[in-house]
Amino acid sequence: MTLARPRPPKLLIAGSLAVAAAFVVPFAFLVVRTAGLGVADVVATLRDDAAGPLGRSLLLATASAASAGVIGVGLAWLLTRSDLPGRRLWAAVAPVPLVIPSYVGAAALVAGLAPGGLIADALTALGID
Repeated sequence: MTLARPRPPKLLIAGSLAVAAAFVVPFAFLVVRTAGLGVADVVATLRDDAAGPLGRSLLLATASAASAGVIGVGLAWLLTRSDLPGRRLWAAVAPVPLVIPSYVGAAALVAGLAPGGLIADALTALGID
């Protein structure tokens, strides 16, 4: 005897479809736009306009993955195999970058340090420009 699974609420289905459409629409636009071009035009566009940004993106991804691997493995080794002072604190603080996306941290940094930001105002009150 098989138990019947409850159906998801219609609002959840509608929300899921809306999110899926938001991700599909830009891709569909690119496909439709590219379909009107000839093969030679697509290759020329990719070679001329996309090669530089694509190469820099791949280089950035490789450098980020390598540095994260080195830092992560080193920190994991230090936390498990040594008598690092404040080991419990490091173990609690190390995963914080996984919780806060980098763009949120960057936006907070810019907002805090920009003229009129919280940090800039606090430093101005101390006499630091």
